[in-house]
Amino acid sequence: MGERFPQEPADEELLAAVRSALRPPQVPEDVLAAARAVYTWRTVDAELAELSYDSAGSSRPGAGVRGRTAALRTLTFRAREVVVEVGVTPDALTGQVVPPVVRAVELHTTGADPVPVDVDELGCFTVHPLPAGRFRLVCTTAGGERIVTDWVGL
Repeated sequence: MGERFPQEPADEELLAAVRSALRPPQVPEDVLAAARAVYTWRTVDAELAELSYDSAGSSRPGAGVRGRTAALRTLTFRAREVVVEVGVTPDALTGQVVPPVVRAVELHTTGADPVPVDVDELGCFTVHPLPAGRFRLVCTTAGGERIVTDWVGL
C-alpha cells in the first residue's frame, strides 16, 4: 500500500512545477527597451510647450530659489509662436492661448482619464475644480496640431 508508482511525482517535484507555473514570465531586456522606445514616441507629433515662467518660484524653472509667493499663481508655457497662460486660483485654473489658434483643450492628470475643457473664440478656458496633484494641458489647433504643456504640480 505504501508503494509509489514510478510515474507519480514526488511532492517536491510537484511543488516545484506549481511554483514555476505561477512565476511571472521573464521579459528579455531588449523587448523592454523596445517597449520604452515606443512609449516615448506616443506624442512625437505634439509640440512641447515648455514652462517658461512660474510665479511660485523663479522665472527660470528649476533654478531652486523661491521668491515671495504671489496671491495668484501664474504659469506661462511657450511652444514656438503659441503661449499658454494659466492662472491658478484656490478653486480653478483659468487660462488663455495666445494667439487663439486652439479649438480644444484637455486636462490630463496622473491616474485619471483626460477631461475635455471648453475653449472660447478668444482662446480662454477654465478648469473647475482645481486639479489635485500634477497636471498638463493638451491643446489641439483647428488644423489638428497638438501642443502639450510640461507636467506641473500644484
